[in-house]
Amino acid sequence: MYELFILVILVAVIVWSIRGGKPRLEEPVVVRCPGKYHITLAPQLAYAQPFLEQVAGRFALSYSGRNDFPAQYFGIGEAHAQGYLLAVAMRTGVLYFQAIAPQPLHNNAGTDLEMLREFSSVVMSQLPLAEPVDTAGAELLRAAVDAEGASLNMNVKILPEA
Repeated sequence: MYELFILVILVAVIVWSIRGGKPRLEEPVVVRCPGKYHITLAPQLAYAQPFLEQVAGRFALSYSGRNDFPAQYFGIGEAHAQGYLLAVAMRTGVLYFQAIAPQPLHNNAGTDLEMLREFSSVVMSQLPLAEPVDTAGAELLRAAVDAEGASLNMNVKILPEA
C-alpha cells in the first residue's frame, strides 16, 4: 500500500518537474483606449506602455485632425532596458502602436525592421488607409515621439518608411 502511494508521489513529482521546465509562450500585451489609441507590445516590452501612453497624450495636445497617415517607424533605445522597434499609424482618429524587440540572434537591424513592417501591416490590414493622407499629422507624431523620448533621456531614431 505504501509502495503505491510513494510511486504515485514520485510520478507526480517527475511529471511536475518536466512540465515546469518547458518555456511558456507569452501573449502580447494589448492596451486599448477607445477613440484614442491601441497598443500591441511584444510580451517582454510591457515596460514600454507608459512611454507610449505619454506619446499619445502629447500628440493629442498638438493634433486635432482625424485623417489617416501611414505607419511611422522608430528605434527606441533605453539605458535601463532593452531597446525596441516601434511602428505608429493613425486610422480614423486612433493611434495604433506596435512594438517588437530586436531578435538577439540577429545582428541585422534591417531584418528586424522588416519583421516590424510585416507585423504592422498585418495589424493594420483590417484598417485600410483612407485618403487624403495627413502628412502634417505624421510630422506631429514624429515630433511627439522625439520630444517624449528626449524628456525621458531615451535614444529615438526615426527609421525609413517602407
